[in-house]
Amino acid sequence: MKNYIIFILLLIGAYTVAVYYRKIAFRSLMAKRSLSKNKLFPGEVFKISIHLENRKSIPVSFLNVEELMPREVQKKFTNFSENRGELVSYNENYAIGARERVKRSYEAFINKRGVYFLRNIDISIVDFLGINKEVKQVEDFLEIVVYPKLKSFSQKDIASNSILGDLTVKRWIYKDPIFVKGIREYTSSDRMKDIHWNSSLKGGRMMVKDYDYTSDKEAVLVINVQFTRPFWNGIRDEYVNKSCEIAASLAESFLNQGVAVGVWSNAHIISHNGDLMDKILPSLNNMNNILEFCGRIDNTPRHDFYDYFKENIKFLNTNAVYVIITGYLPEDVQDILKTSARRGYTIKLIDISKNNAIPELPGIEKLNVREEF
Repeated sequence: MKNYIIFILLLIGAYTVAVYYRKIAFRSLMAKRSLSKNKLFPGEVFKISIHLENRKSIPVSFLNVEELMPREVQKKFTNFSENRGELVSYNENYAIGARERVKRSYEAFINKRGVYFLRNIDISIVDFLGINKEVKQVEDFLEIVVYPKLKSFSQKDIASNSILGDLTVKRWIYKDPIFVKGIREYTSSDRMKDIHWNSSLKGGRMMVKDYDYTSDKEAVLVINVQFTRPFWNGIRDEYVNKSCEIAASLAESFLNQGVAVGVWSNAHIISHNGDLMDKILPSLNNMNNILEFCGRIDNTPRHDFYDYFKENIKFLNTNAVYVIITGYLPEDVQDILKTSARRGYTIKLIDISKNNAIPELPGIEKLNVREEF
């Protein structure tokens, strides 16, 4: 009987120590994550690191770390443990000695443009009896911005309604006939009036004047993410992604030509701090800002495009080219664009709609982007 009582007391004591162990182990444990980079291109590999530190003299023999991530965040060489709808769960087990620090890193990648949030992580500690466990949620909020893909425009990707035929991006920035930086060989996109006849006769081949760009010309890329009315009713993820890819690629092309570029959009701009500004002002040194802006553009519109453009008419500048990237253009928007063009503002349209269904507007050049772009 005496031995039985001692055994019961030992069990009670062991259970009490186990409960105390779980609680004291959590008090001494620090956990956080870090990213090797938080702004990247689709498919670019980055590292997610988990940092664990045991600040007490008590070892933690079994520790489980569970991470819930958006399914688009994919670990390399590792399969997720559980599918939870839009999220997937990854589990890792650790053993940490007294006053020890542990860092474990793994490679990951994201293939789709957008903003992704890594939220809290769940830590579980099992007592030394292996009977009970205690779970603690650690606040650990991280944000990742995935830029749109950058692509090269070519004549096979776009077609223009201009009387000059197929045009390149350079045609959108007017050249100043006062500043001639040299003579070069004729190409099919050059104008007849630019032919330098003296040089052509001397060299026996067609030569044209090579103009420099007007120094104060700017380009503003306007991304419309509305595809129906009411504006919140139709979401087209693939078209929004295409618009962002076109805008970022055009911005790079303009900047390479020494042209200041800005970006506007009627979309929600995703951030954990709430909506950001709906535009990037034209600059010669803002490619990173434009990439991030295009990465943060949500698939849902914040404003009807008519209201958005009407509100921003006061910012239009006759020294800028406004390139509207859209797959939807109702009649009231067509009217306000035609009115703006008649007032001397330079407006271009990039039609990303299926079958390039947006009508041609007088005084406004329209580029039709092929489906496969």
